Amino acid sequence: MLALASACSSNPSPMIPEKPLCFYQPGNSIYFFEDFSNYDDHLPGITDQTGLWRRNDTIWSPRATLESTLKAEDQPRLLYDGYVMLPGISVFDCSLEFCLKGATDPTPAQPEQTKKQTDKIVVIKEAQPAKPGISKKFSLVLIMDGKNTELVTIANDGITIGGKTFTTPFASRGSWSGIHLKANGKTMQVYASIDRVYKWIGELPFSGKLTGTNVLFYPDNNVQISNFKVSDPRPISQTPASDWYADYRSLTQPVKGANSKPITMTNGKERLALRFNAGKSTSKMVLKWSNGMTME
Repeated sequence: MLALASACSSNPSPMIPEKPLCFYQPGNSIYFFEDFSNYDDHLPGITDQTGLWRRNDTIWSPRATLESTLKAEDQPRLLYDGYVMLPGISVFDCSLEFCLKGATDPTPAQPEQTKKQTDKIVVIKEAQPAKPGISKKFSLVLIMDGKNTELVTIANDGITIGGKTFTTPFASRGSWSGIHLKANGKTMQVYASIDRVYKWIGELPFSGKLTGTNVLFYPDNNVQISNFKVSDPRPISQTPASDWYADYRSLTQPVKGANSKPITMTNGKERLALRFNAGKSTSKMVLKWSNGMTME
């Protein structure tokens, strides 16, 4: 090392470069990103982890998460001890993935069930009315101009910002969703992940400089979060259903087997399975997605 230092006359000490490197790229920077991976039991910026649980099972789960497990008798708490400092940006993207685990899914109405006995029809189960879901929530905290706090409250059935609520289809219990905010200095565009695709759900006036952020958890509102990011504007990531297939031709090959029968999946809990048996007949399955896409 001493020989190297003496040989480099233009830079007397190789440990102190003449020109420090800067990886900040105006217009294409990520100011904050947290996916809760690569940590031990201690999470940076969090002194008291009461009511928080970090999940980082790399064998059974492809993502690490931070889970709020606050009980009903607990007090609301912020994720970090202080606010994540940001450089005062008025044009930015902010995104977060989440899973609201404590919600109760809505139940669709069930028709009356009857059974014919001899010469009369007997009701064996009364009709059941539809039941609304019970939503859970948490809030993304935006610190504007170093002093003003803006709460972005995220629930199973909508997103509320500044007293304005943008409704969304009810995110079923245990399913992962996402929010993506785009601020341009005058307005904020709000996108929500619906059926694995980010869709525009609303816009509101929004100005000021973003100087900090945090997450606020509420008692008895079990939620997991991951991939928390603040960046310069960039394209919204999408994971549509078509990306799950290696090749559309895999859905168009003739399949021998079952009879055709339409199936409607509505409440988010139903699952679809295929069973293949040897036979002489040909089967065809048609998938009709809510965005109008049809695949055979």
